[in-house]
Amino acid sequence: MVSCKQSKEMGKSTSARLDQIQVIEVCRTNLDAIWPYLLVSLKQADFIAIDLVFNILSLCAEPFTVEPEALEFLGKHAFDFNRLIDIGVRYYPSTVSK
Repeated sequence: MVSCKQSKEMGKSTSARLDQIQVIEVCRTNLDAIWPYLLVSLKQADFIAIDLVFNILSLCAEPFTVEPEALEFLGKHAFDFNRLIDIGVRYYPSTVSK
């Protein structure tokens, strides 16, 4: 992840180039290791963007539902649905027993 302060250090422009932005895939197998880094990064960030396509913050109700158009978009852009099911971070509201 690149903060605004870091992007200023990369060059004269205040916007980072896409190939300079660090992307980290968070899944069940690495969540414990990444969590402390994520908290520090969020506290130090000047700007935060969250992808809400399959985000735990946007899913609060049972059952799990998605819009057909969203599935179509993800399928056209090579989204790996099997990876979502196999290693995706699961979320359960506190009112639901696991």
